[in-house]
Amino acid sequence: MTDENPASAPASTGSTLGEAILAYPPDCESSYMFYALSRKRISSGEYKFAHQHLQMHELIEGAREEKFDICAVPVHLYPYVFLNYRPLSAGASVTTGGGPCVVARQKLSPASLRGARIAVPGLLYTSYLCLKLFEYDFQAVPMETEKIIEAVQFGKVRAGVIPHTHLPAIGETKIRKVLDLGLWWKSKTGLPLPLRCLVIRRSLSEKVQIEITQLIKSSIIYALEHREESLDTAINHFPWPGDDKAINYLNQFVNDYSRNLGQPGQEAMRKMMELGWQAGIIPRALKLDFV
Repeated sequence: MTDENPASAPASTGSTLGEAILAYPPDCESSYMFYALSRKRISSGEYKFAHQHLQMHELIEGAREEKFDICAVPVHLYPYVFLNYRPLSAGASVTTGGGPCVVARQKLSPASLRGARIAVPGLLYTSYLCLKLFEYDFQAVPMETEKIIEAVQFGKVRAGVIPHTHLPAIGETKIRKVLDLGLWWKSKTGLPLPLRCLVIRRSLSEKVQIEITQLIKSSIIYALEHREESLDTAINHFPWPGDDKAINYLNQFVNDYSRNLGQPGQEAMRKMMELGWQAGIIPRALKLDFV
């Protein structure tokens, strides 16, 4: 099987936008990245945006139904929406250190995950894909992220996958880390771990796609250069106590790769797609065409 590429996708219609639907989760990292755009700290020129704040499962479902013009999705989802969307080189959540973790209520070795019942936030989350790449043989038990820690604590599952958005919650419990998937990915590939990315409709003209990508880059640059102002809003969306925790979290997952994936970030997404397809986890091999 050869790589599928956008030549097989619908050609751009050259369509323009009235009010673009920009959809992302109501969390601190998205609030931080889109602060300047949503609060009009930067000029959006001819573009107007309708900011929709949706939970990740709603974003996944909506992207598969092509409900949005631009949206944040797990990297794992991209093979399922590539016909209608292109990945942006800006707006990604990427980590160069720790990442999603597998946790248990007692000390376990990573090898003991084989064949185990493991709670996961969803079968299209990037954390699930990473765990499947580490250990293919386990029984996934999908459940809401907020219930995973409880399921682990009460022994309903042997282990659970905590996505990056909920890592701070681990510190409030006595559960133990079994495997840090971010550190494992780094040791395996030498690349940063891309967790979430922004995608944009292919049906929009190339000009519109490029200009919107530049606006999102400008919004992230504003946040990185006006940290105190942008953090004030973002911290309000951090569900755990402690401003220091929120700042550390944002430093880890909103960084220069969010501003511009560059060669390492793009290569990391390509490597994830390649390994996922080779392992039979994702349905197709892709040639990613970043905006």
